[in-house]
Amino acid sequence: MDARSLLFTEPERILSAHTLDEVPRIFAEIEAALNQGMYIAGFLAYEAGFAFEKTLHPLIGTNTSAGPLAWFGVYRSPETFQHTGPIAEPETHTSPATPQTITLDADESTYTERVERIRALIAAGHTYQANLTFNAQWQEHRTPAEIFRHIMRTQPVEYGALIHTGNAHILSASPELFLQREGYRIKTKPMKGTAPRGRWTQEDDMRAEWLRNDEKNRSENLMIVDLLRNDLGRICEPGSVHVPSLFDVERLPTVLQMTSTIEGTLRESCSYTDIFRALFPCGSIVGAPKIRTMQILHELESQPRGVYTGAIGYIAPDGHATFSVAIRTIVLRGANARMGVGSGIVYDSKPADEFEECRSKTAFLQKQVEEFELIETLLWDSAYTFFDEHLERLASSARYFDFFFDRARVKEALHSTTRTFACGTRHRVRLTLNRFGVPAITSSPLPHSEQQPISVMLAADHTNSKNTLLFHKTTARAQYDTAFHRAQNLRCQDALFINEHHQVTEGAIHNIVFVKDGRWLTPSLSCGLLPGVYRNHLLRIKPELTEKEITLEELLSADEIYLCNSVRGLRKAERLLQESAAGVRLIWESNRKI
Repeated sequence: MDARSLLFTEPERILSAHTLDEVPRIFAEIEAALNQGMYIAGFLAYEAGFAFEKTLHPLIGTNTSAGPLAWFGVYRSPETFQHTGPIAEPETHTSPATPQTITLDADESTYTERVERIRALIAAGHTYQANLTFNAQWQEHRTPAEIFRHIMRTQPVEYGALIHTGNAHILSASPELFLQREGYRIKTKPMKGTAPRGRWTQEDDMRAEWLRNDEKNRSENLMIVDLLRNDLGRICEPGSVHVPSLFDVERLPTVLQMTSTIEGTLRESCSYTDIFRALFPCGSIVGAPKIRTMQILHELESQPRGVYTGAIGYIAPDGHATFSVAIRTIVLRGANARMGVGSGIVYDSKPADEFEECRSKTAFLQKQVEEFELIETLLWDSAYTFFDEHLERLASSARYFDFFFDRARVKEALHSTTRTFACGTRHRVRLTLNRFGVPAITSSPLPHSEQQPISVMLAADHTNSKNTLLFHKTTARAQYDTAFHRAQNLRCQDALFINEHHQVTEGAIHNIVFVKDGRWLTPSLSCGLLPGVYRNHLLRIKPELTEKEITLEELLSADEIYLCNSVRGLRKAERLLQESAAGVRLIWESNRKI
């Protein structure tokens, strides 16, 4: 992945507007500075959009608590940092605890009332869609740099920004492009339509396909596409506006987001005043029709939005400009932090679902960053067994977690390791891959051993089937390692886990298969387990093997129990034990049900 960061420091001067009549002056000064070869960087608050439409002027009010309507620095040039491919070693940081209490300035009943008012206005023909917002607030004890590092680790996005205005810090982790200009070419890429991420790659793909084809989400997205086509048509050459990409689905860390791209060719005399008058604020965070919907939202929302849902970006003197839609954006004044959240309301919106979506958008603020690496454990026996299958699983998890993955580099590292192996020996080879694409490999000899029946210990702690990491092989496995070592201390070869629904999942280092009345069964992935390479192999070669949600009671009635992984193959279990306050007791034994 190629990306770059721009650092703007030591401004020649600051351009700021606090009243609507100052906004046109700001844009005149921006044009003059660009003509002098200067760069512009900063933000435009949502309420600055009132300046571009006379009918909206009365909405501005006198509340200035949201900060300036516009704030831009004028710079000679930025420092540019180019990021290409993997980074050799990640930096490690520790930060103070995330906020414990986040309050919302609208409770569910208030929000429901506002949604119902929008639905009534939709029924009356005033609007088709309205993006209703409110604020989350909390006390913050981290520095701005620590907060920014945290949100960019929990929400890695393309359009991150950290701005210090002197009176406040603005920290944005926006995934949404407002506009990008390259000479006379301009494009905008609105986001509209959301679904939760799947827990593993295939589930992720199924949910993405559902979102791509869901009628409600497509209609919401298309409404905004039509609005922005119309907006671009006001500043572009006739016939040049087109939609090269419609209903794409992008993967963000916690959600799937539907996007579409609209492009056009600017008229030769088009100024930045013209561009922002036509496009700002972005239709995706207002609704349609834009002007009437902005009036409706002003009546319903209790506070000005400020920079939230405005635009953050920069303009270069060479005709390039990039601005994001300022969502997932925190305003920090001392210890007081505020962030807007919202959702798009249409007639068939359910208030409870929309309120829950808003609350979920604050979750990343309290999410702890867990550093982990991906793992693959392979058997070397004159050659790697299931080599392609291991690489495919690694690639799948890398794509899911947005790890850099260079297949050729990983293959070379794995093959380099085997050059020192003596002929005829077997080895267990462990590969780890960090998020920057750096592989590390260790190996140990693996003696030839007979496949003797093994004993298994039932783990005391339950797993959570919602835990995404269970579906991928990673170093974040403290619960598994603890149970495995406890099992070994009790002369068992593995620990078997049960989830929160009392369903059997997997062992710490094996998948599980059992036989009942001639039927071969294995727990469904949805229960919370790794799609093991050998498990997948059995599913391919053994058509009688079925995936199923399996309770512990069902397992204890099994005729035979097997554990499997790609290093040890299929191993028959002899006993299943359970530890209690009274000691260790036998709960299942081969050929004898307890």
